Amino acid sequence: MNNRQVRRLYKVFGTLSVPDSTVQEEPLITTDSPLAFQYLNRKQQKVLLDYCNSLQKSKRVNKKRSSVDLKEMFEVENSIYITNGAFKGAMYLAGFTIDDIHADEWYFNVSEKGFKKMEFIKWFNKTIVEKWLK
Repeated sequence: MNNRQVRRLYKVFGTLSVPDSTVQEEPLITTDSPLAFQYLNRKQQKVLLDYCNSLQKSKRVNKKRSSVDLKEMFEVENSIYITNGAFKGAMYLAGFTIDDIHADEWYFNVSEKGFKKMEFIKWFNKTIVEKWLK
């Protein structure tokens, strides 16, 4: 993760400051915070950002697939466990529109057609391999 990406995340999602104090504490990073993205190792960040950038965008927010749903799809496809917050941060950095940043589960402008195409390709490849192995 480069410094520009870190600044973008902090600009939007902020840091935790202590009231009545001039001392700035480290940000409170929870597993649901988009700032959790920065704590993935470089390889995980690259794989996750590549995955997010491969998703097709739509004009409207897709309410059929939440950040948790998309995160679980990523984990199954890549065998990498990440938090919901890290996934949210990656989707933000990939330029997706967020429906409500205050919600636990975010919805993005992800095209449903892209998922149907991906599912068909996986089914087709699996079918071809199974027939070939018989």
